[in-house]
Amino acid sequence: MSESSLWLQVILTGLSQGSLFALVAIGFNIIYNVAALPNFSQAEFATIAAFATFYMIKAFHLPLIVVALLVILLAAAIGIIIQMAVFYPARNLPHMNQVLITCGIQFILQGAVLVIWGIDPIVSLPFTGSEPIDFFGAKISTQSLWVIGLTMILTASIYLFFSRTIWGKALRSVAEKRDIAGIVGINASKMDALAWVLAAMIGAVGGIIIAPLYPFVYESGLMIVGMVFCSIAIGGMGNILGGLAGGMLIGMLLAVGAGFFAAFKEIVVFVVLLIVLTFRPQGLLGGKQG
Repeated sequence: MSESSLWLQVILTGLSQGSLFALVAIGFNIIYNVAALPNFSQAEFATIAAFATFYMIKAFHLPLIVVALLVILLAAAIGIIIQMAVFYPARNLPHMNQVLITCGIQFILQGAVLVIWGIDPIVSLPFTGSEPIDFFGAKISTQSLWVIGLTMILTASIYLFFSRTIWGKALRSVAEKRDIAGIVGINASKMDALAWVLAAMIGAVGGIIIAPLYPFVYESGLMIVGMVFCSIAIGGMGNILGGLAGGMLIGMLLAVGAGFFAAFKEIVVFVVLLIVLTFRPQGLLGGKQG
C-alpha cells in the first residue's frame, strides 16, 4: 500500500469511527441548547440501541429496517420517560444536582443493559455485503459507507429541521430566550421533552449503524462519552455542526494514533484538544449559530 493510500485508509477509518462520536455529540448539544443541561447519559442510547437491535434480530428474525425503527422508537420512549419522570419534577433543583442526575441515569441505563443482555460483547451483521471496496488503493467496507453516508444525511436533516420547521424554530427559541418563549406561547417543558426524544433517537441511530463495525459491551457508553466530550470541546459546545466536525476529527485522530502510535492513540486526541482549547477555548465552531 502506497503512502497516499495508507493515509486515505486512515481517514476513511477515522470518519466511520468518528460518525458515532458525532451523532452522540449532536444529541448532547440538542439537550444542552434547550435545557442548558450536559447529559452524561447520552451515549447510553447508542449502547441500548446496539444491543436491542442485535438481540431482536437474533430472536425474532425480523428485517433490519423493521427492527431499527422499533429500536429508535424504544429509544424515544426512554428519552421522554426520563424527561417527564425525572427532569420535569427536578426542574427547580440546583443546576449541579440535575447534572449529577444525568450521571445517575447513565449508570442505571448501563446496569439495565447488563441485567437484560449480560456481559458478552456483540457485533451486528453488516447492512449489505461484507466484501470491502477498493477506493484509490484503500479498502473500505460497505458498512463504513453506510455509516458515513447516514451520518451526513442525518446531520443535514437535523440542521434543516432546526432552521426550516416550526418545531425546530420553537426549540431554538427556547434555547435562545427561554423566558420570552414562554410569553409568546411556546411550552418550554414540551420543548425539553422533544429535545430528549430527538437526542435519544439520534443516539440510537449511532448505535445501530456502528455496531457492525465495532463491538459493543454493556459499558461501551462510558468509553464513548469521554471521546464525545472531547468532540464537543473541539467542535463547540451547543453547536450542531460543531458536534459533527468535532466527532469526525476525533475519529480521524484516533485512527492516526492507532496507525502510527498504537500504544498512545488517545494521547494524540488530548494533544489536539489542548491546542484547540489554548487558542480557541470556545471550540472551532463555538459561538456560531449551528
